[in-house]
Amino acid sequence: MATTTDELLSDFREDVADPLEGIDASHPDSDSLWSNAVIYRYMTDACDRLARDTKSLIKLATLAFEIGQSLISLPRHILHVHSARLSSNNRELKPHNVDDTSAMAISDYGIRASSFSQLFDTHGEPRVFVRDYDQRGIRLAPIPQRADAIIAQCSMVPAVPLSAGMMLPFLERPDQHLILLYMKYLAYRKQDADTYDLKRSSEFKAEYDATVLDREQEIRNIRRTPGVVRPDL
Repeated sequence: MATTTDELLSDFREDVADPLEGIDASHPDSDSLWSNAVIYRYMTDACDRLARDTKSLIKLATLAFEIGQSLISLPRHILHVHSARLSSNNRELKPHNVDDTSAMAISDYGIRASSFSQLFDTHGEPRVFVRDYDQRGIRLAPIPQRADAIIAQCSMVPAVPLSAGMMLPFLERPDQHLILLYMKYLAYRKQDADTYDLKRSSEFKAEYDATVLDREQEIRNIRRTPGVVRPDL
C-alpha cells in the first residue's frame, strides 16, 4: 500500500511497464512514455474524481462569520456540507433548501417567517443553513446578531494539486486500486503515437465505473449506522 505520491507513481509505472529512463539524473523521465509531471497530473485528476464519486474525504471545517454576515463563502475544495453547528454553543443548524417551507417557522423571539425572504431579513441566532442559495457559499438564517463560527462536517476533494513527496489523500488499497485505474484511463488517451490506445483506455474506465459504485456503497455501509425497521401496524 502506497502512502506517498512517489510510491503511487512507482506503482503506476510498474503497472504500465514504463520505468524511469532519462538522459541523466537531472532528467530521469526524459525517455519514459509519461513524464513524472504528467503522471502527477493524472494522479490529481484521479483523486479528485474518486473523492467526488465516493464522497469519502470527510473533514471538519471551521468557518467564521461576523455580525450581520449571513452568506459564508466555502473553499473551492468543499463539495458538500453534511452537518453544521455553532462553535459557541454547539447548537445544530438545520439544513434546508431555499424552497423548503418547513424552515420558515424557525426564528428567534417567537417570530414566525412566512417566506424565506422574510426569514433572511430576521436577525437572531442562526438556526438554519441553506446550501443551494449561492453556488460557492451557504446562507445562514436568521442573520447573525453576533460574531461566531460554524463547525461543518464536509465532503471534500484534494485542496491542492498532487506532486512529489506528498502524502496521499487515500490510503486504503481499494481506493488506490481505483486511482490507478483512472490514471491508466487518462494515460492511454494521451495523444501520442506510443501511448494512445483508446480501447485499453475505455476498458480501464469501464472497470473504474463498475468498481467505484461498489466502493461507494461499502464506505456508506461502514460509516452509517443501519436504519431502524418498524413493522406496519
